[in-house]
Amino acid sequence: MSAAPRLAECADVCPRETAPSSEDRARIDAARLEMRLADLRRWGALLADECAVCITHLDGLVFAHSAFRHSMNYRSVVIHGRFVAVDAEKDKKMAMIAFLEHVSPGRMAQVRPPNAAELAGTRILRLPLAEVAAKIRNWGPDDKAEDMAMPVWAGASSRSNRVAFSVWSTQAG
Repeated sequence: MSAAPRLAECADVCPRETAPSSEDRARIDAARLEMRLADLRRWGALLADECAVCITHLDGLVFAHSAFRHSMNYRSVVIHGRFVAVDAEKDKKMAMIAFLEHVSPGRMAQVRPPNAAELAGTRILRLPLAEVAAKIRNWGPDDKAEDMAMPVWAGASSRSNRVAFSVWSTQAG
């Protein structure tokens, strides 16, 4: 059995040739994941079949008294489903405004809205949040009693916001 092919990946810790460009963005609201894509050619496969979207936010590193027990604090979700294209200009514009207001409330009132050419050159994809799993790790080291005597600092350290984003086909390839 072969592994399912990765359709896209974006991570600030390890960007790849297949990663979305700096103009590609994603936003999650209560009902769906929305992606704004600047390069339309690379993303057609997302509409072809079901996929799994994995998003992980690294909150920090966890240092233990034992090298084996080091870990990371994170928040992670996996969304399974089928993307649908948002083609209506009005809906595209609303999605782009919602994204901007999400990352910078009040900003839309200060800038020019997207024009027809920008909307035509942008693809918005939606993935309903019908099947979602989440996992969180948010505690310190899980040291064994015999390791506690080691004369080394152990605890959790915060890290800057690092988000990894991957899209996988659910079909074996």
